[in-house]
Amino acid sequence: MSFRPPDIRRIAHFVELDPFRIKEVLRRGRCTFISRYFYNPGLYRVKNSRTKKFENFAISIDKVESASYEELVERFGEDVVDESLWEGLSKKEHIYFYAFSLVEVERGEIMEAGVWRSTEKRGVSKRELLL
Repeated sequence: MSFRPPDIRRIAHFVELDPFRIKEVLRRGRCTFISRYFYNPGLYRVKNSRTKKFENFAISIDKVESASYEELVERFGEDVVDESLWEGLSKKEHIYFYAFSLVEVERGEIMEAGVWRSTEKRGVSKRELLL
């Protein structure tokens, strides 16, 4: 048996990324982000946080770390830590830091706003397709 990358339509979980992070992962092949939400390491579809549409690529969350405001202030000092990241949370609650990378997936048909369309881009490199 061999592993075959999944069709992008079959990836059930998604993460919302801002346009800056989307451009960064497409340009470099990897990126980081911070979230108050916990995501397990694994494969995720990407949803653009501005347009609310799914992008035609997936990421793999490779590394997850967490810290509370109090822990970071103790370690680095209050002038270094961005308190706004904990907006709506207690300073004892953890937020999560992620490292992720671009992954290869089958790019057949994708569904946007209920309309099917074909990418017609099979067999090209991920950067060529996405840039």
